[in-house]
Amino acid sequence: RKRIEREVLLADVCKRLEGLMNMQWSALMDTYKNYDMLIGQEIVVMPNKKEDPSTYYYAKAVEYSEEGYLVVEPVKGTTKRVTLSAEEVSIRPEPIEKNQRSSSS
Repeated sequence: RKRIEREVLLADVCKRLEGLMNMQWSALMDTYKNYDMLIGQEIVVMPNKKEDPSTYYYAKAVEYSEEGYLVVEPVKGTTKRVTLSAEEVSIRPEPIEKNQRSSSS
């Protein structure tokens, strides 16, 4: 097993972060989107950070706003897109409440 020196690893991480910090916002978001795995996925949105499961809802992750916030389309209820700012999301295929999913998903 190869041993990795902590200082070398930390220096590499810092160097990469510095490169990201020096990027223009639009270029940074383009880089982020290249590695993103949420867009197009059905997710569970947890508005109250797991404190109140009755507020959870299913949504489809559709895009990122210009500011970098995740934009979702709720599966049931409104067809209006919602921009998330502090909500927790999960991609776990776990039911949150009976009959909350639409029959088409």
